[in-house]
Amino acid sequence: MADTETTTYTSNVSSSLKQSILDTITNIAPTDCVFYNTIGKGKAKAKLEEWEEDTLQDAANNKQLEGGDVTAGTVTYPTRSSNYTQVSYKVFKISDTFEKVDKVGRKSEIAYQTGRHMAMLKRDMEYDLLNTTASSAGDATNGRASCGAKGFITDNLYSFSNTTATTNLLTEDLFNDEMVAAWEDGGEPTVVITPMDQKRLITEFNGNNKLTVTEGGDAKKIINSVDVYEGDAGSVTVKASRFISADDTNYQWLLFIDKEMWDILFLLPIKTEKLARLGPATKVMIHTEYTLRCKSDKANAAIKYLYDGG
Repeated sequence: MADTETTTYTSNVSSSLKQSILDTITNIAPTDCVFYNTIGKGKAKAKLEEWEEDTLQDAANNKQLEGGDVTAGTVTYPTRSSNYTQVSYKVFKISDTFEKVDKVGRKSEIAYQTGRHMAMLKRDMEYDLLNTTASSAGDATNGRASCGAKGFITDNLYSFSNTTATTNLLTEDLFNDEMVAAWEDGGEPTVVITPMDQKRLITEFNGNNKLTVTEGGDAKKIINSVDVYEGDAGSVTVKASRFISADDTNYQWLLFIDKEMWDILFLLPIKTEKLARLGPATKVMIHTEYTLRCKSDKANAAIKYLYDGG
């Protein structure tokens, strides 16, 4: 044994072995930005975007005296809403040497990082579009903030009074009540955005035992998912979001979205720029300035402080 260790040249002692590495890069980080992809896109013209909302008086019995003098009724005025634009960017820097040498899974590091940072910027936008609760003008040390969906939906908002109760559970009745609330105000929500925990609860809805299950052509395939829920107030597509944050560790939101009532307005469209060189390296910035417009809060609905099951 001693002779083998000292005279046999083995892989354990050699420094001449080539590395074996897969020439691809695996990245499964999610990029499915459901809110960003669902709503409209437009252009902003100022860093404070404003718009007006109006409504009609409640319908009532309207019988008048024949030939009587008429009196003008009260005229109501539209209300003005607004949102500040938000500057968002991602910046990376690649040395000339690293751009030139052979690399695993990509030829150009600048091209690879451009795509990677573009995806990260879109994820950041999705997070802010959903979760930011207030608009802000910013100051010398803080950037402007664009209010997100959670901040806009305040009228048809069901909030559990106990924010730490494990009994704050989504039920089919509660789900339908909020859909109806938006419908009664004139809205037509078509999309529900919520974490996967709540989507799984929607799958379990079985009101009047009328749950429709679609069977796959393959006898070995079981489909147990609800992607479209049809209730008295209409049909909604149910989409799970990885980017809608919890208010606390175990307490989540569910949003009913009338997609015709929302727009992302770009003051500066998403753009990639190479910045000035200060040495043998390339600095790249991907940037945009945008805001969220909610044309009517009442057309939407939300439920907050839903327990996720721990």
